[in-house]
Amino acid sequence: MCAAVAAEDQDYIVWRDDIAMIGMPHEDISIPFIGFLMPRRHADLSDLEPYEAARMGELMVLLERAVTDVLDVPRVQILRWGDGQEHLHWWVLGRPTGATQLRGTFLSSWEDVLPPRPREEFRADVEVVMRRFVALAGGEIP
Repeated sequence: MCAAVAAEDQDYIVWRDDIAMIGMPHEDISIPFIGFLMPRRHADLSDLEPYEAARMGELMVLLERAVTDVLDVPRVQILRWGDGQEHLHWWVLGRPTGATQLRGTFLSSWEDVLPPRPREEFRADVEVVMRRFVALAGGEIP
C-alpha cells in the first residue's frame, strides 16, 4: 500500500486533496464499491492532527453520499482494518440494494464468496463515484 501511495499509482489512487486520498483495490471485487480512504502522509489514526482527523470525518460522510447518490447502494459500511499496516486506511464498502443478507459485518465476508465483477465495470463505477465526490468534497481525480 505505501509503495502505491508513494508512487501515486493511478491504478490505485482515484482521488486526492491536500490531506487525504482514496485508493481502489487492485484485486477484482464482487460488491458495488470498495475504496480506501487514507491520509496522504504516512500516518496511523493516533498520528492525525485535529484538522486532519476533522477532514477525514467529513470525507467519510461525503464519500457515503457520493456512493449512494450514483450507485444502486443504500448503505455504505466504513471499517478500519489493517493490523500491521502503519498507514491508516478506512475500508469503504457499498452494499447492493436488496441484498439484506449482506448487512453489517457480513458484507466483507460475502466479498470473498461472490463471483467478481468485470474490472472495467468496477472501474467505471468508481469513476462515476469520484466525479460526484469531487463535486461534494473538492479535490481532484489524478
